Amino acid sequence: MATELNQAVKNAANDNSVECLIITGNGRAFSSGGDVNEMGEHLPRAGDLFYDLTEQIHAIFSTILKMEKPVINSLNGIVAGGSLGFALAGDYRIASKSAKILSAHFKRGFVPAGGATYILPRLIGLGRTQALFFGGKTLDSEEMLEWGLVHEVVKDN
Repeated sequence: MATELNQAVKNAANDNSVECLIITGNGRAFSSGGDVNEMGEHLPRAGDLFYDLTEQIHAIFSTILKMEKPVINSLNGIVAGGSLGFALAGDYRIASKSAKILSAHFKRGFVPAGGATYILPRLIGLGRTQALFFGGKTLDSEEMLEWGLVHEVVKDN
């Protein structure tokens, strides 16, 4: 899915008929990150799969940051893992009431990727970033608003 999203974001950036990009999830999560179970099923190739996924997510993040068009991220449900960086890279971020942000990278033995280590300290400071990464803190939508991760919270749906 990261490959498709990467291509869609690049297409939007290069298409002069697109004036604004809105990114949202479908279903119960904006994005829960990479499929760790899939990586486990392909353990001999897990490193390659993780590398490929990280490359795609970094490309999405980079394109969003460089895009000259406004990017609105509509966060619903869970925002976790590799999607954390690009979910917060938009120019305007809206969270549904039931949205939650978490980083389980360290609990799973991973280093945060996808731009999260770049964007989070700039939005919320180092201390709060450390609370998310090292403490495994989960933020609900109201906490996201208080911390400055989103600009507004709206009703679900």
